[in-house]
Amino acid sequence: LLGIAIIPFLFFRKSDAEESEAIAPGRMLTGEGTGSVPGGLYFDKSHTWAFMEKEGTVRVGIDPFLQRVTGPISRVVTAETGTRIRKGDAFLTLVQNGKKLQIKSPVSGVVRELNPKLHQDPSAISRDPFQEGWVCTLEPLNWMKEIRAFFMADRYGEWIITELQRLKEFFSGGIRIAGKPGLITVLQDGGEPEPGILGSQGPEVWEEFQVHFINKA
Repeated sequence: LLGIAIIPFLFFRKSDAEESEAIAPGRMLTGEGTGSVPGGLYFDKSHTWAFMEKEGTVRVGIDPFLQRVTGPISRVVTAETGTRIRKGDAFLTLVQNGKKLQIKSPVSGVVRELNPKLHQDPSAISRDPFQEGWVCTLEPLNWMKEIRAFFMADRYGEWIITELQRLKEFFSGGIRIAGKPGLITVLQDGGEPEPGILGSQGPEVWEEFQVHFINKA
């Protein structure tokens, strides 16, 4: 009976011989279209997350919204270790068959570690953005100030619902969905954007998405 009530904690695997708990136990947030989001993470409007680890480094990755919209990623380009970046600087490029999105860093810091799995299996960032698909760790430079602008728990859930609404408006506002006749009407009638909806679009739509959902953050 006791086994029925056990809830697994989320762990990041640092190596084959060592695991460290990276997400503090917390209530799981299920927002519209977001899936399950672990508690203890900070989310930024650049559609990235950050987590302060015990040793003081900050682990970062992309959020479920970005993962849901792009679909499978074929290649990632990351800032090199030792690179000093500011909050809002591009630290990650998502590539899907030549189409690109430049993702902005949620925090300022110096890149200390890159996730080697992403270069071996770029799709991990789409498949599991919290565990296998984390991007890098940074030594933070302005954590206490920058943390004030982040979302957690319910606030993130509320904000992501507004982002989903903006996504509907983005695709129903004159952008024709490649090979998807009638989908614009579905979006206007309150239907949900299908997973990977951006993947069927050309580079010009990716550029528009970059401007409206990444750069304006």
